[in-house]
Amino acid sequence: HHCGLITSKTSHQIKDGSKLIMFFYEQALIALAAISSISAHPHFAHPHFLEDDVIEELSKKYEKHIQKANKAVEERLGSSLRGVGESIANRHPFNPLPGADFSPCPYHNAMASHGFVNRNGRDIPLFELPLVMKEVIGPDATGAAFAQLALGPQSVHFDSDGTPLINFTNFWNRPGIERDASLMFHDAFFGEETRRKIDEDLLQDLFSRTDDDYITVDSLFQFGADRLKDSFENNPEVNPPYCKIGEADLDALWDTLAGIQYQLPLLLAPNLDKITKHDWAQFYRFGKLTDDFVIRHGVVPDELNQLNDEVTAMLFKVAQTTCPLQSNASDEIM
Repeated sequence: HHCGLITSKTSHQIKDGSKLIMFFYEQALIALAAISSISAHPHFAHPHFLEDDVIEELSKKYEKHIQKANKAVEERLGSSLRGVGESIANRHPFNPLPGADFSPCPYHNAMASHGFVNRNGRDIPLFELPLVMKEVIGPDATGAAFAQLALGPQSVHFDSDGTPLINFTNFWNRPGIERDASLMFHDAFFGEETRRKIDEDLLQDLFSRTDDDYITVDSLFQFGADRLKDSFENNPEVNPPYCKIGEADLDALWDTLAGIQYQLPLLLAPNLDKITKHDWAQFYRFGKLTDDFVIRHGVVPDELNQLNDEVTAMLFKVAQTTCPLQSNASDEIM
């Protein structure tokens, strides 16, 4: 999963322009703190392009565009987003556009398929995307917007007013938010030409973990642990480079692998407990939110914070058995 989301409990809406800029800046710092210390790798790692001063500079440079994005989202979607508890199917029905750009983040695709952003997944104002995603899904994705902006021409383009725009296909570019050990996409090392499509073997492996029609938390995390282990053991771009990083950079290791976000698909479920296999496939293939999905208005469910802890514990357990980490590294983190 590659959405660059933050699972903080921030739930208030921000209207004041200066406060909005500071919000973007602070959330970008939170999202990118872990990746600033990792050593750059030409293929898969995040480089040193998002130090604090760079983020602050970008925030000031694009201040009017951030304010413009806030106004545009309010004018376009304000009334449809205010129905607390309203089913997504009633106000933003699923209507994917054939040939639309496809992102490695299924929540991006959902924003397009349900009409929260351009249904073709192209020319989307960069700063509108995290505002919409936070309002609809809960977690914040501001850091991903700044990451794409800092990466430059390979990831963003601009309209005549200088507003940065994003095409969903650009989220596949590396370095960026797309990461190894994804739940549904194979690592780039195993086929650059095919990694942008659902890996059917991974999908069927996940489905095989339960005998009924549901994917549960336990089956998802069991599959996730095996998925991460496979990347560590068989992808030389993950192991040994990731496994050789120092004890102080363990947080950076997790932030540059998709495994840190294995819990996020569970946001599809009202209680974050189980998802039907049909809904899972529709979500990853087409960006379809479940019919009973409700708009969260920026509120991160308490259940997700618990799942975050479980994912972290699972990741370190896998690392202990597959990576030659320093003997006391995982103890200090845990």
